Amino acid sequence: MREENYYELFGVDEEASDQEIKQAYRDLIKRYHPDTYRGDTAYAEEQTRLINEAYSVLSNSRSREEYDMRIGAAGRRIVQEQIRRHGEEARARQDAEDEWKRREAIRLREEQIRRHQEEVRRRKTDRILMIGAVVLVAAAVLGLLLFAR
Repeated sequence: MREENYYELFGVDEEASDQEIKQAYRDLIKRYHPDTYRGDTAYAEEQTRLINEAYSVLSNSRSREEYDMRIGAAGRRIVQEQIRRHGEEARARQDAEDEWKRREAIRLREEQIRRHQEEVRRRKTDRILMIGAVVLVAAAVLGLLLFAR
């Protein structure tokens, strides 16, 4: 005979909080209480016994942990926790990579700006030198013209 799954009986997930289990217990006890159940009282008494048994196991953290190990819920929880942790690690790696890319883009842009500024300074210097050379040539020509007269 298959062992009753208390989580299924209560209609809650294996990850259910103590409060969710307590609420499910209260709802079921209210529904199957032998004094208020409209049907076979033997069935209601059996359900009440089972509900109380399930609650005594699920409401105690140590007995719930043992029960989870027996039905394999603990293994599923461990796997789910590992999956969650792996997802967080993957997000952290992705965030670090995104941050590196952002910083690299900033560095490259700053390098572009620096090169552009150097080019602008070089061109200004070239223009100044060109103007100076033109002025010298003009002065030399003017001097020759004045000297030749």
